Amino acid sequence: MEARSLLITVLKKYKITPQKSLGQNFLNNPEAVNKLIAFIDPSDKDVFIEIGSGLGTLTFPLARKVKKVFAFETDSRLIKVSEELKQDLKNIEFINQDILGLDLEEFIAGHLQPGEKARVAGNLPYYISTLILFQLLKIKSYVKDITVMLQKELAMRIVANPNTRDYGSLTVFFQVFTDIKIGFEVRRDSFYPEPEVDSIIIKIIPLSKPRIDLSDYDLFLKLVKTSFAHRRKTLKNNLKNLDEIKKDPQLIHSLFSSSGIDPGARAEALSIFEFKKLYDALMEIR
Repeated sequence: MEARSLLITVLKKYKITPQKSLGQNFLNNPEAVNKLIAFIDPSDKDVFIEIGSGLGTLTFPLARKVKKVFAFETDSRLIKVSEELKQDLKNIEFINQDILGLDLEEFIAGHLQPGEKARVAGNLPYYISTLILFQLLKIKSYVKDITVMLQKELAMRIVANPNTRDYGSLTVFFQVFTDIKIGFEVRRDSFYPEPEVDSIIIKIIPLSKPRIDLSDYDLFLKLVKTSFAHRRKTLKNNLKNLDEIKKDPQLIHSLFSSSGIDPGARAEALSIFEFKKLYDALMEIR
């Protein structure tokens, strides 16, 4: 039976209507699943955290190749069906919980061996993809890699170059803390229901050490986000709104003279190393 027809048959059998509010678009392209497994490149020693296991489309083939899969799914209806469909696979633990409401560091510490790192995979709901990725990178020392399917537009922002429309604070963050491998595009007609956009598979590999030295990560992220707050504005006009500058407006001149960055430039023109110069200057004057 064609994959799409099989998926619809399963949904009808269990009287499940995909919920748009949960971002439920089920992958139903066997070729894409096979390519995804190959791109993940799993081994029998791996422990995976899967985000959004759905009906087990990725969960089941992945479980056949790895040590353990902790499959997170917020929809209890889908977990009930997946439990019935998993057959003899005993290395899958379905968890009915929102990954954003979980202390992931505590979870990994409690379920993995000391020194063991989790691998992460999933088809992330478009509307919370960025939040999930930021949460995962907060615990990057516990994660070996993150292979996810993202909305094409978001994936392009993550891998963008300076002086392009897609380049932004998200790009800077990922360039500082990770390596990115681009996998392949998955057309929208590979899903049911069909979303309005195509997707791209990427692999995010957290670096053991950031590409630039930072003693205050939160300050750096605030600096970058404020720099991009209004893309048409210059750095000077955006950074006037930094709390560290607002307390003494004259500090804005010191920030640029000390860093050597052009105050009339826009944030999209700066590399991560130029943001580092601004950060160092801010650390000196704040």
